[in-house]
Amino acid sequence: MDEYTAAAAAELRAAQARAQLSDIALAERAGIPVVTLRRYLKGTRDTPSSALFKIAFALDMTIGELLDEAMKRVKR
Repeated sequence: MDEYTAAAAAELRAAQARAQLSDIALAERAGIPVVTLRRYLKGTRDTPSSALFKIAFALDMTIGELLDEAMKRVKR
């Protein structure tokens, strides 16, 4: 897993925790299979932009907010 995938996965997990949503609840709100969501959360699968939009919306965030926070995790 590269650092960008890891950063995105870490921020998705952090945002999920802040929203106090289980994997099942977040997957349902985002309209994606829970198995797929768990792969995004673990960083074992890249998250396509369409899924990021859905997940961000389900977390009451914009995709920009989500990615801005993820970029703070990337080493420069």
